[in-house]
Amino acid sequence: MLTSHGGRRSSLTALIYPLPESEILVPGEKVYYRERAHWTSLFPYLAETVSILILLMVGLEGMPRGWGFTAGVVVFGSLVVVVRLFQTREWNWTEGILLGCTALIAFGMTSGSIGGIAVLVGLGALIRLVAHYLRWAFYEDRYITNRRILETTGFFGSRISSMPLGRVTDISLTRSVFGEVFDFGTLRVESAGQDQALGTISYLVEPEVFHETIVLLSTETHA
Repeated sequence: MLTSHGGRRSSLTALIYPLPESEILVPGEKVYYRERAHWTSLFPYLAETVSILILLMVGLEGMPRGWGFTAGVVVFGSLVVVVRLFQTREWNWTEGILLGCTALIAFGMTSGSIGGIAVLVGLGALIRLVAHYLRWAFYEDRYITNRRILETTGFFGSRISSMPLGRVTDISLTRSVFGEVFDFGTLRVESAGQDQALGTISYLVEPEVFHETIVLLSTETHA
């Protein structure tokens, strides 16, 4: 499939409009593979959102009656998920300022009401989940072309990570237990240089096709 190279996005639409192929590919690149991440890549965000909502409900209403040990397990698991979210999240100073300002605004809007703050936190968690879904559905793609391997993302900022096929020295494809069940995989690409923008590609749809295409194209490139 030969790609078309249309006009570029205007500055007014660049924040929310998906990256067109004219800004991703160079003239003469031929696309052999293009897919978004597997739908199971949304599971962590769904689990985090549900966990936040559970903790908010328990904080406001208390432990549900009649659940006993099951309720304790659910609440403990939710707490572990939320704590892990904040531990693994790489916060930069701009996000910290934004989070602080949001907290102050929420406190002011609710006059310090615990219930009002909880509602805003829950709403924020749901908005975050929707944002991740929109990014997955419309803005993120993986490509293999006759020249490069690419990952692209957009939505309030964009990134294109790529590796020339000529630099590929080693590739490995792995599947977890869930990967075998839901048919997705993780590919690790080694290159000739030390620094690489693209190393590990997770939640690959049709991972065998992705792997086989890279092997064939990189073999032709090195030949």
